[in-house]
Amino acid sequence: MDDLDDRIDRWVVAGLITPATGDALRTHEHGGASHSGPDPTQPFDHEGPRPLAVVGEIVGYVGAILIVWSAAFLLSSTWTQLGDSARIALVAALTATITLAGILASRSPHAPAQRLSSVLLAGSVALAAWLAWLVADGTAGSEEVVAVATAGAAAATAAAIYAVRRRGLAQLALLTSLTALCLAAVAAAVDIDTMAGALAMGLAPLALGCAWVALAASWRLPPPTAGLIAGGLVAGLVPLAATSEPARGIGLAAAVAVSAGFIVLSLTRRPLASLMIPGGLGLLAGLPTLIDHLADDELATLAGVLIAGLGLVAASVWMLRRRAR
Repeated sequence: MDDLDDRIDRWVVAGLITPATGDALRTHEHGGASHSGPDPTQPFDHEGPRPLAVVGEIVGYVGAILIVWSAAFLLSSTWTQLGDSARIALVAALTATITLAGILASRSPHAPAQRLSSVLLAGSVALAAWLAWLVADGTAGSEEVVAVATAGAAAATAAAIYAVRRRGLAQLALLTSLTALCLAAVAAAVDIDTMAGALAMGLAPLALGCAWVALAASWRLPPPTAGLIAGGLVAGLVPLAATSEPARGIGLAAAVAVSAGFIVLSLTRRPLASLMIPGGLGLLAGLPTLIDHLADDELATLAGVLIAGLGLVAASVWMLRRRAR
């Protein structure tokens, strides 16, 4: 059974099964034996790894907070006195420390350790972006080049993490960094003050979000629910802020149309019901903005918000009644 337990632990660490499923498999393979209370003949910590794991998770969060607080305090007083090489070395050491801690925590199959690992590795993505920004900024490159290098480093780090940890937070870090890279690349490649450039800034993240939703819907981006919601939010919300004149009206209309499409899919396809969340938020934010842009009338904007609210309430009631049936 020891070999089976090792395999189950590896499955949990790889994200193939949940810790609860792993515990159920162990119980089944060991003959289904279970006991309602601790064995008095065993040591105190034989009650199970869960209490110790939860305490370890909390201690890890406290330690991470202390690291961030102390580093921020020290850097605020000494950062301007450090040279470029010292700054890069300091951030690189911090990045390596947080990444190593996340890797070590990921080797435990218990859920608290896995959550702590996800948080630490997500922090390593942000630190990798900071490190890349320091290196790129020190080379005296243009702002566009620095932005692309920073977002590219974050995307590469997040992709490496998601390749071995198919979890929600890792997927969110990857999508966030890819969205930043998409915007930075478009800003570096085109003139955003022109019609084509402004339209590209709005439609590029919209296309990325829709592609993400499609991949999640086909179960190619586990966990799929996280992919549906995160991709839908990128497609429906990011164009609202990224699209500028003279293409703002087109970008807003496209984002609102996509959000409405998400709601339709959530109503007609049960596996895509979670698209109601980004669809509703996209309409809530995009429809008033679009009406205000087109009509520039407060009464029309309020009427549009009222219509959107009534439509969302009607969709919610319909979904609940369908669920009840």
